[in-house]
Parts: sequence; C-alpha cells; structure tokens
Amino acid sequence: MQSLHIFYIIDKMKTRILLLLAAFFGFIGLFGWVSPVSAQAMDKVGMHVLHPQEFTKVAQLYGEVRNDKDDPIYVTIPFSLSDIDKLSQWQAAFNIAKSENIVPLVRLSTKMNAEAGGWERPSRHDIVQLSQALNHLKWPQSKRHVIIFNEPNHAGEWGGEIDAESFAEMTEFTLDWLKTEDKNYVLLPAALDLAAANTATTQEAFGYWRRALAHRPEIINKIDAWNSHSYPNPGFMSSPTRNGQNSMRGYQTELTFIKNYTDKQLPVFITETGWLDRFSAYRLQANYDYALKNIWSDERVVAVTPFVLAGAPGPFAEFSFVNENGEPTRHWSALADSLRKYQQQLITKR
Repeated sequence: MQSLHIFYIIDKMKTRILLLLAAFFGFIGLFGWVSPVSAQAMDKVGMHVLHPQEFTKVAQLYGEVRNDKDDPIYVTIPFSLSDIDKLSQWQAAFNIAKSENIVPLVRLSTKMNAEAGGWERPSRHDIVQLSQALNHLKWPQSKRHVIIFNEPNHAGEWGGEIDAESFAEMTEFTLDWLKTEDKNYVLLPAALDLAAANTATTQEAFGYWRRALAHRPEIINKIDAWNSHSYPNPGFMSSPTRNGQNSMRGYQTELTFIKNYTDKQLPVFITETGWLDRFSAYRLQANYDYALKNIWSDERVVAVTPFVLAGAPGPFAEFSFVNENGEPTRHWSALADSLRKYQQQLITKR
C-alpha cells in the first residue's frame, strides 16, 4: 500500500509539471518571444522605385540592414510601353535582382498623353505588346509578379476618364492573356486610391470596385493576390495607430469588402505606403517601429514597398528615401534604424 501511495504522489507531480510546462509554452505562443508571423515582418519590407537602374541602390541600402542575403527584397517598379525598347537595361536590372534576391513587382503602364491629361487608357494591343516584352526577359525568380495598371479611380490614370467598366474589361483580358502564357505569373489588380473622393476626376474606391465587379464579377476569382495602397491619410500624415479605409490598415478594409465577391483568401502586397517628411526624426522612426510591429507583421501581408526610393527633385521629394545626389534622406535613416531595432529585438527575445 505504501509503495502504491508513493507512485500515486509521483504521478500527480508529473501531471502538475506537464501542466505547468504546457501553460508556460502556451504563454510564449500567445505573447510570443519570436512568433512565426512577427519574425517574418522584417523580410517583407522593400521599396518602390521608378527606374530599373535603381535596383543597385536598393541592394546597397538593404545590404546595410539585411540579416541574410537569402532574405527577399520586394521592389515595385512600373513597366511602360516605352520600356519595350529598353529591354537590355531591364535584363541588367533583373540580373542584379537575381544576385541580390530582389523580387520585382512589375506594374504595367502605357504612356503619358498631355491631351488626355495623364496616362493613356490601355488597349488590347498594348497589353499584348507589354506581355511579349516581359516574356523576353529572364526573370530573377520562377514566380513573375505583375500588377495590372495603377489607381484607375483617378481619371488621369485611365485616359482622362473614370470608366470602371472598361477597367474591368481590360483587367480581365490581361488576366486571361497572361495566364495563357504559362510563365508562372502571379497577377495582382491595380491598387486604387483609398482616399479619393467622388469628384469630376476621381471616384471613391469601393464605389469604383462595385461598378467594375458588377460588370466583370469573375475577375476577382482570377487574380492571385491583392494589391493595396495603404497610406496614412489624410494628407499622408496621420498616425499609424489609426484604423479604417484611409489608414495604414486600409488593406484590411479592402479584404473585408472583397469577401462579398469571393471566398478566396488572397495574400496582400502593399505596393505603396509612406509618410511625408514633415515629422521629427524621432517621430518618423516611431511610426516605422509601430508599422513593423503591429501592421506589416500581419500574416496576410507578403510584401510592403514604401513609396518612393528617388523622387527628388520633383513632386515626390518629400517621400524620397534618397535625395537627388543619391544620399540617404531622413526617411531611409528612420526606416533603417527601425529595421535594425526590430531585428535586434527578435535576436534578444530568442
């Protein structure tokens, strides 16, 4: 009897120890030392550029903060009809991308037309030409990410008109055409300006999408991922803690909206975001600290490419991460310091 009692006590002690261990590791899993989601957040942040030769600068900047060269650097870049005659430059950029593990997110565009007040509306012939040019390139990865045009809820981005129906038609044609190429394309729709109002030259984003999807509802099930311009509005100046359509979390509002049209769980690419450079250096870094930890760590977000690497001189100078001499601005210093801080926190928590 005495021996049985001893075994009973030992068995109870083992049970308690197991329960304590389960509770301990459950606590870690809940609040995380290094959760799988947060550990990946740093590897999502890249850059939006305007020209293929800027891949070198992106690689140089991220070489200072990247923990491992195997970590990807996502780069959004427009590819216009005028780039068809510059494929040697593009191939040189793609070769750099391969060696530096840069993942290009190539955004299709047409050409500027002063009479139309902006970018020409794409034709089917334009889409075929752009597709053939992209097929001539040796891409750095097996997956080829392509974005189908840009912010068409601005008339200036769509031939001078707000025409959601023709946008839907051209999007569907592009999706169908590129899918037949058998080139492993990952296709994203145009991101809309979430802050646009209903005016003569703009339309509110979800009203525009309702028109487009009423005309061609099938396009939502043909895309492979979602594309978002989640800016801290109003005025590119709001706090990252804000929620809703006109915030850094704008993509969440979009994902809720598209649930009305598809059961697909679409991964998210935030291809434009960022603040104007009107904050103190401390506040700017605090904004990036918060975004890394609380927004971009979202497991649904694959990539974030802040706008823009080199926008100076010009209207995008206050967004630029390098100045006109190629030197890092306060934007890059703040983002780089935030990335280093985030990385160190992950190392320390391990």
